[in-house]
Amino acid sequence: MVKESTFSWIRLDGDYNQNSFHFHYNGSNILMSLFYVNNVYAVIPSPKRTCSTNRVRIPSFSASASPSFATSLTASPSKTSTNPLLRRRCLIATDVDLYSALAPLLPHLQMLWELLLCGEPLVVMATSPSICSHVVQALVNLIHPLQYCLDYRPFFTIHDSEFKEYTGRSSDAPPSVLLGVTNPFFAKALQHWPHIIRIGAEVPSNSGGLKIRATKSNVSGSSKMSECKPGVYTSYKSHLTRDKALLKLIAKGTQTRRPNQVQSALMRRHFLELTQSFIIPLERYFARLMPLQKSISPYKAIPGLSPFKAEEFLASVEHCGPQLTTGVKGDWTGLYRRFLRTPNFESWSQQRHQEANKKLRALQMDALSQSDMTSWLQGKREVEVVDMVLRLREKLDITLAEEALPVSPQTRLHLQGQLDTVLQSLPEDLRSVLKATADSELKHIGSLMILRQVRKQAFDNAFGLGNDGGTLIIDYDGSSHVQSQGGDH
Repeated sequence: MVKESTFSWIRLDGDYNQNSFHFHYNGSNILMSLFYVNNVYAVIPSPKRTCSTNRVRIPSFSASASPSFATSLTASPSKTSTNPLLRRRCLIATDVDLYSALAPLLPHLQMLWELLLCGEPLVVMATSPSICSHVVQALVNLIHPLQYCLDYRPFFTIHDSEFKEYTGRSSDAPPSVLLGVTNPFFAKALQHWPHIIRIGAEVPSNSGGLKIRATKSNVSGSSKMSECKPGVYTSYKSHLTRDKALLKLIAKGTQTRRPNQVQSALMRRHFLELTQSFIIPLERYFARLMPLQKSISPYKAIPGLSPFKAEEFLASVEHCGPQLTTGVKGDWTGLYRRFLRTPNFESWSQQRHQEANKKLRALQMDALSQSDMTSWLQGKREVEVVDMVLRLREKLDITLAEEALPVSPQTRLHLQGQLDTVLQSLPEDLRSVLKATADSELKHIGSLMILRQVRKQAFDNAFGLGNDGGTLIIDYDGSSHVQSQGGDH
């Protein structure tokens, strides 16, 4: 692993600058180069000594205001994320070289970005597993920080269990998956797929990427496979107009021999900002679904979120859409309409609901910790008080079990104080039972059963019932006596 020494970021002027510094790696000092291009920093190891991990440094969301702060994180792209919140809020610099993988497809990347958002069937046909898997992994990273939640196979073969499913009859609709293949058999088996990327032969890595001619064609059927020329074959009509800013930026870097890592950082930054502009209207609308904080009562059930109404959201895009944060124009409403029907949106919505529910639970805990419990206890029946004890214990357990729950230590301390106040208001016998019974048992028993158990014990003690199997007998005249195994008392 890389052990970095402490150093300060230096804001460099001009379009393309370089500064060198040393860092510690396996006991040795290694020369590194710091590049700064259009507000993007990139750290590149010296060619004399390569590191096991390439780290690309990109300013975080707050770095736009303060260039002295940057985010560095190394990760490999995958279908699942161990920390979805981290994926949403951090800029992830992966080890995928976007420039080498996608430079030949650069004129069509925005269209491919739309296809990935909408979960369209897409196949990458290449001459080697390394090329097709590299391109597939790079494509998946285009929509970061959104997670690509459909099935994708960087290298798919005829031996995969889903082979028959994915290469079904041409009359069947292709599944919404992203495949990377090399077997020439797929050229015919998948010719009915609506979107196909053909990659040419591999070239040296120092040549700036795969040298193919990426052309977009509207032809369909077997004719598009009869041409063995590399390119993007699709009849998809983009919703957005092509943004030429990235094309000019990358072209300028090619002329100035800008390193591939810097080119990749620029491409990642471009599509990150584009995806963020796409997410912002969704986040803004979702915030309106949250209940008002004043409606959260410490003693009642947590109010739920309002339902997501697709048409209502689409109507808001016209006035509060991505056009406010990006210069890309086009039919944003149409793109959203397709996106709302995809697993990508379902995953985003589910994640946001989980985060919102955690926030609501934390707000109720905070309200409960600050409530006037003494006033609430007045006039309450024992069963209600016992139920409050169970609720407080449950919430305290949740704060300890769920580290991601945004509850402060002070709130936990106040909740414990509220629990002590409620316990002190109960009779001694009931209080002792609640303190002696484990939390797991209390959850299964319930407040009514606890009261019945305590009252039965008190009743037995009042009539002197022991462990001899005595039974209380009530006569017709209203008198009572205890019958034990040895006779009446």
